[in-house]
Amino acid sequence: MRVNVERLHWVVLIVAGLSIVGISCYQYISTIQPLQSSQQTLAEEIEVLENRLGEAERESIASSKDVAADLYALQRELPLQPMPDEILLELDRAEEMSDSYILSIEKLDEVETTAADSEADIPEEEIATEERGEATPFSYLVRVRTPQYENVASFLESIDQSTRLLNVDMLRFDGREKQVWEDEEPAPLTTTIILTAFYYPETE
Repeated sequence: MRVNVERLHWVVLIVAGLSIVGISCYQYISTIQPLQSSQQTLAEEIEVLENRLGEAERESIASSKDVAADLYALQRELPLQPMPDEILLELDRAEEMSDSYILSIEKLDEVETTAADSEADIPEEEIATEERGEATPFSYLVRVRTPQYENVASFLESIDQSTRLLNVDMLRFDGREKQVWEDEEPAPLTTTIILTAFYYPETE
């Protein structure tokens, strides 16, 4: 009888142990494993979202840089203020590159500029710009002394290469000084130029 009791005791212990193991496995499968899987999925989703957010921020920054670069380039050509110092610097550069000498620079008022424009051949693009009222022009009367006609061409070429939007409204050769001796060097050539620049004033 004692042997049967001991066997029964061991059987009960084994069954109880197996039950505990089974319950533990069931709890792991039904609770812990799905939770771990859910946490892993959540971590992957967070990583994906972070990557997408980072890409969006980089695209936004890149787009902002492109917009800023385009705006900077546009404002160099057509600034929001007249910035006459830029025009004077461009004239100084043209003077140096063409081996010329600027005799005088005079700012013209609107009436004089309008009269000069009516006599000069203005590109259709500039006329359309003024009619739209999008850009405000202002002009200078520039007198330049050059050794030869080629120097005048170099002077105008330098102005044409400017990043600022400039237009030569009038070009007049005033002639040379009279030579006293035939064998002396040709007298300098004097040229009068009306140069117009533009700016885009901010509207309130």
